[in-house]
Amino acid sequence: MSAAINIIDKVPYFGGMFKVESSELDPVNAWPSLIAMTSFVWFFIAAILGITMPVLQFMDLGANWYYQNLTLHGAAMAFPFAFQLMVAMSLHRAGACLGKKADDPLVALFYICMNVGALLLTLAVLNGFHVSYTVMYPLPVVGVEMGLWSMGTLILGFTGIALVLTSMIFLYPIKILKMSFFEERHEDLQLAVRTLKDPGMVGMIMGV
Repeated sequence: MSAAINIIDKVPYFGGMFKVESSELDPVNAWPSLIAMTSFVWFFIAAILGITMPVLQFMDLGANWYYQNLTLHGAAMAFPFAFQLMVAMSLHRAGACLGKKADDPLVALFYICMNVGALLLTLAVLNGFHVSYTVMYPLPVVGVEMGLWSMGTLILGFTGIALVLTSMIFLYPIKILKMSFFEERHEDLQLAVRTLKDPGMVGMIMGV
């Protein structure tokens, strides 16, 4: 049984939504299902943060709490939810249409980098790293100099950002290129042969 299926089976509620029966189609189904499930876990977290923002305003609990939630909500929606869901859909689609495996170490490494990176960035924001989308030098370093956050928090946040960007810029594109042009085709995995014109990120999300 695939390690991805084992993880899915151990996750309450969301695991039931994305349950995969172990079969000869595991190379196409298992990792994309785990990636999609994890993206919806992040969506659930982001939704809670989004709901709490007007509550924080209404109860006048302070701007710091509001902008912390705003940063976490935006980061979770954009990367570990929307982009990760797009990756899950495209890997499954490419695997089923081309008859290529979507379960190699590159996929596992993408999953680890994206989610560990998002978690590290979340911890940094909770620890006071409130830069929103303005992360260009020297502003984050100025925050350290002004005592707004520590150097350790800065390193934690940028380590998370680096892992997320590594998964987006390198790991996912390399895997899709390998599947499209270089990997061996397996006829038993080719379920739906059709024109493979990439509809883009928005199209894949809308197709869920």
